[in-house]
Amino acid sequence: MIIVCISVVVIFFLGTFNPDTTSSRVSLYEEPKSDNVKIDSAAGTVETLFATSDTAGLAKILSPTSLAQRRQYFSDLKPYMPAFGKDFRSRKLLYATPRFAVYEFISANGRFTTEFCLGDNGQWMLMSF
Repeated sequence: MIIVCISVVVIFFLGTFNPDTTSSRVSLYEEPKSDNVKIDSAAGTVETLFATSDTAGLAKILSPTSLAQRRQYFSDLKPYMPAFGKDFRSRKLLYATPRFAVYEFISANGRFTTEFCLGDNGQWMLMSF
């Protein structure tokens, strides 16, 4: 009898659990929203740089690691850049978080992806293509 009385008092003062009232809280498993406008702006810049074969501009938008790995191939890459720029127009954003994004695009040779990351300077950078 005492347990029942204590339970009634606790329920009365603390209320009952209502899942609808907790929906405004952020779950530990929810990721913050990505800024798709800024991500697409960076993708548009990449498209323009490739379409105009601008390797100097490409060096500025590549992540530091990617630049270190790919700079030596810029002269070999230059003749293929306009075709990449044209194919990259068909891009579709597959996945985006506040710090990482993946685009897919189609070319005559199949489907490919490009990856972007948010740099330490707050700018979106190309990681792989």
